[in-house]
Amino acid sequence: MLRRFSFVLWAVIVLGVYLSVGAGCMCNLVVPPAEFAAIPLGPGDLNKETAMFSNCLEIRPTLQDFGAMPIRCASTFYKDVTIIHKGLSTCLRSVRVDDVRLLQPSRSGFRMDRRPALPHTLAPGKSMTIRLSFKAKQLLSFEDKLQVQTNAPGQETLEVHLVGKGVKDISQRDVYKQVFRASDILFIVDNSRSMRQEQAFLAKNFLSFMQWIQRYASNFQLGIIPIRTGDRTLGCLVGSPKILTSKTPNLAKTFGDIATTLRQGRGPEMGLEAAYLALSEPTLSDPRCNKGFLRKVAILSMLFISDEPDQSPEAYSFYLNFFKNLKGKDGSHRVRASAVVGPSRGCRSSFGRAKPGRKYIQLTKDLQGVSTSICEENWSKPLEQIGLWSILSRLSFPLRSQPVLNSIRVLVNKKVIPQDEQNGWQYDASKNHILFRGSSAPVPGSTIEILYLVDCPKEP
Repeated sequence: MLRRFSFVLWAVIVLGVYLSVGAGCMCNLVVPPAEFAAIPLGPGDLNKETAMFSNCLEIRPTLQDFGAMPIRCASTFYKDVTIIHKGLSTCLRSVRVDDVRLLQPSRSGFRMDRRPALPHTLAPGKSMTIRLSFKAKQLLSFEDKLQVQTNAPGQETLEVHLVGKGVKDISQRDVYKQVFRASDILFIVDNSRSMRQEQAFLAKNFLSFMQWIQRYASNFQLGIIPIRTGDRTLGCLVGSPKILTSKTPNLAKTFGDIATTLRQGRGPEMGLEAAYLALSEPTLSDPRCNKGFLRKVAILSMLFISDEPDQSPEAYSFYLNFFKNLKGKDGSHRVRASAVVGPSRGCRSSFGRAKPGRKYIQLTKDLQGVSTSICEENWSKPLEQIGLWSILSRLSFPLRSQPVLNSIRVLVNKKVIPQDEQNGWQYDASKNHILFRGSSAPVPGSTIEILYLVDCPKEP
């Protein structure tokens, strides 16, 4: 009799039929093989069966902290809670969310602003989002719970803990440490006949460029490409060796030899196109060209040197988007571009005349770089600054909260840095970042402090 009872219960579990106490069913059963027919069922087997279903839903997050909010703010903080059907094979094919509620909305300052109509059915792999808001009414800490009712066995009630705090004002202090990183530095040099003297000037000032790099960063790579070739070699590194490192014998002399013996090219000056080809396939993997130059974890720093405007075939936005995405979605701060080119109105020097390099100058603004005039008689300081910017981990620093703009103060090693477009900091509202410009860039080892009052949140 025990064998028969065990077999019947085993079959009922497999079929997914649940019987309440005192209930029965008529079941047409297929007799399993003999080795399964006598499996005994212990008292914990039903609990194990329920546990199979109890991990079907995931709620994110289980703690939603709205942080501190000034009570002067008329607007509110918004955050989302997401419920996900994980789609496991042991789960119900669809799960029903029957009810979503806050336990004490009238006292806590929390509010449910948006949710799907209920009941809501979740298919495997699908999710639903609940938008919550918080508005501080008093100088107190507030708590509440978001409670979700479902028909998922073992997960009939899900809860999210909500916390927030009302304050008079919020003083925020964001602190960062500047570090250096491995760097891949690409020189894109105009190899026109008119550039012979500038190429020699670059070689002469190479040690100024290397000052900070040799002091802080031993893990660097240098390469040179011309911007005119008139053939399929455009974008290929030149010289021997093609990639220069700290282990290259007579580094300064080797670099100078390559920079001053560039073969005179044919065709238009296409600096952006040359850099694009150098950093994309198939050139990037070609052992005859650039294989091994671009490293995933390294900063990429490009330096354009030309006395002519860029004449690349694609629109400027094409090249900008390509460079920004070279290090992935969140890695655009690790791509830099600097330029020694003709200023916006052109210039004259003892070397000759230079036309405006407007696209190059714009690229330095979009990719956190340095721009200087090719007509400068002394390249030492600009190249020193470009060398420093080539190894810094960050030139922009994100703020953790939205600032009251006139309250921002920036300090580097306890020294106040002015708000200045040329040699100071700027606030980038689109990213909520502080950007350093010019000589204000924090050197490796510096401590950066950004002090400000937190602004009221904006309505979504």
